[in-house]
Formats: sequence, structure tokens, C-alpha cells
Amino acid sequence: MRGCGRFDIALTARGEVFVTIGDAAATRSCGGLHVLLGDKPAFAGGVLRLPVMLANAGAQVVRPPASVYGWEDSLIVVSPPGLAGNRRSDTYLAFTNADSVIASNAPSFGGARRWSMDTLLESGAAPQQLAPGDTSAVRWLEIAVHPGVHMLRATLWSEAATVGNVVPLVPPDSEPASLYDFDNLTADSLHWSGLFVRDIVALHFLITASQSDRQSAVEAVNGIVVGGANFGNGDGLYLVSLPADPTNETLFDAIGRLRALPQVTWAMPDWVIIGGTTWLRPDDGLGMHARDYRLNPDSAFGSGSRRTWALEAINAPFAWGCSTGDSTRIGVVDMGIHAVGDIVPNIIPGTPSFQPDSFTHGTAVASVIAARGNDSSGIAASCGMRSSTYMMWLGGTPMARLSIQVAWS
Repeated sequence: MRGCGRFDIALTARGEVFVTIGDAAATRSCGGLHVLLGDKPAFAGGVLRLPVMLANAGAQVVRPPASVYGWEDSLIVVSPPGLAGNRRSDTYLAFTNADSVIASNAPSFGGARRWSMDTLLESGAAPQQLAPGDTSAVRWLEIAVHPGVHMLRATLWSEAATVGNVVPLVPPDSEPASLYDFDNLTADSLHWSGLFVRDIVALHFLITASQSDRQSAVEAVNGIVVGGANFGNGDGLYLVSLPADPTNETLFDAIGRLRALPQVTWAMPDWVIIGGTTWLRPDDGLGMHARDYRLNPDSAFGSGSRRTWALEAINAPFAWGCSTGDSTRIGVVDMGIHAVGDIVPNIIPGTPSFQPDSFTHGTAVASVIAARGNDSSGIAASCGMRSSTYMMWLGGTPMARLSIQVAWS
């Protein structure tokens, strides 16, 4: 996990130090491991001492190695005007107590000064970890300041390993069973045209991007990989889950930040295309509303609280996406039928044998075959939902006439 912190620092002749924290949005854009001040800075003898600490604003637990970094041009003179903008820190500003200097040709933080935070994440003898929402102990950084400098800007960067939630080098070829549940879909006409899965980014990297490049990108938006699609040869896309935000601002902010990274080829919402050739969720009565359906048959299960599970198990929503029924006549032999509102319109006039409430089996069979669907009541028929799907009721018919009526149906 990576992050940063920016500080505008004013110094007085009396040794007073006034600090203004940099733009919060810019800090968030660096990643979830923020660099903050944990105490009051000190200035004496031409040396500025900054009490820095790490704040875990991400979604993963942080562990060693954990470090703070600063380059020569991380220190900028702001005032007086004659020196303002000068980036030669060895002349006017310089870090003096870094633990080490990263080799200039290193793949990450090349040429930067480094301060270790490995023993400051957790107090006591416990394993050194920094949980989401926690802050580390303070590490004092020292900066030599030229006597003519009145105001300076310091930008510091951070990086630490995380516990679990490792971004794999090869995208996974799976997705959560409930990912495309109705309640997970949303729309935002200000940012995107069409439905998409809330709080999920579809992310694609350059094929040459390293595992650490992919890890840092996902961590920069406080994301967790929950699935993906493997295209073969190491290529594919990642489905990245973000912290929940009903306004969708977190999602589209993360997409913008990911698109700006050199290792990312594209980032976008997990777009859901709905059409007549894909799937259809009818909206009927209690427990049979559109939001109750799950499109993945692997997630279908029988329960007293889930009336849609059997239709899900046979992939009925996808079948309805292709056809919602025709004028086929279906004959039923059963005990009788109730005059239920979404069944009666689909029964051929003159054929029903209505029975008292004690007879329920025939009504259940009739509903499965020909209940009028998507009418905000009852259920949707598995065979079809259009009013032109007719059923001829043969219940109560003497056997001598049954074969004739079956042949006619």
C-alpha cells in the first residue's frame, strides 16, 4: 500500500513553526497509507524536525516493510520570492537523518531518502501491523534549512506491505455468485450511460505490468480483487471491489485515478448490458419481484423465504430473455382451480372447473404453466408470461370425454 502527505511550513526567527496540511483530495489520490504529523514540529539551530506517522486509510492491514520516502525535489522553497521554487535542496534544504538512500536505478523510489517505520506500526511486542483506521507511532525526520528560507513545502511518500488480499499477477477467472444480483445494480447518468455494478471497477493492465505494479494500483484506490476474467497468456481483467459509497463518487474518483497510472490500460464500471436477448426478471407478487431474482443458477437455493429459487435453478430468466411465451395450448388434468387473477385470463373460456379453497394443487400447477407474469401480483409462469399462452382446464372431466379434449388441446 502506498500514500503521501504534503506540508506547507512557515518558520519564524523565534523558532516558531506553523504547518498547513496539503490538499486532502491530493493526499487521497496517492493511496491509502497517508503520511501525517503526530506531534508539534520543532525548529532550532537551522534544523527542522518533523514528527511523521503513518495513517492507514485503506481497506487492508499494513505490515513491514514500511517506509517513508523523500527526494531532493520533495523539498521546495516557497518564500522568500528570490528563492521560491528552487529545488536544489543540497543548497537551501536537505534531509539529514535518513536511514538510507535508494539506488537511483531501483524500480521503485529510485534516488529517494528512506526512513524505516517497521518497528513503529504496533506498540509493544505484538506483531508489527497497522489495521485500517489506525495510526503508527512517530518517527522524527530532520531537514537542514538555509537561514534565508522563511517558508517551504515538503512532500513525503510512503509504502508498506499488506496482510492478505494479494493482487495476483494473472487475473482470476471467476466472479462472486451474487455479483449481478438486482440490488447490486445501479445507474448514474452524470457519469455513465447504462446500468453497472455498484462499487466495482473493471480494471485492465498492460501485459508487461509487474505484480507489484498491479498491487500498488489496486491499493491506491483501497480496492480488493474479488474476481475477474482470464483472457489467456496472462492477460485479462480484474474486478476490484471498493469501499461502499451510495453516491458513486468513490467509484468514479477511483476510475479517474487508475486511468492516470502508466501500468493501467483502462478502468471502467462493471457495465451490465440489458436486452431482449439476454435476460428478463418479471416483477410479480411477494417474493417474486424483479429484485428477488438471482441470475447465477449456482446461487439458487431452496428456502422458505426465497420463492424464486426453482426458476433460477432452471435458468428461467435467461429463457424469458429469448421468449415470453406464444399461443400454444396446454391441457391440464388435475383436481380443480381457484379463480386467481393472473391465471384466469390465460384459461380458455368455458373450460375451468373452479373448486373450493381446500383444493390447491391444481392452482399451483396452473400457475407454473400459464400465470400471467410481470403484472405485480402472483407469480410468473415458467412456460411463458404472455396473455396469449392459453391453458385448457380438464379437471373434473369424465374419462370417456378426456381423450377427445386432450386431442383437441
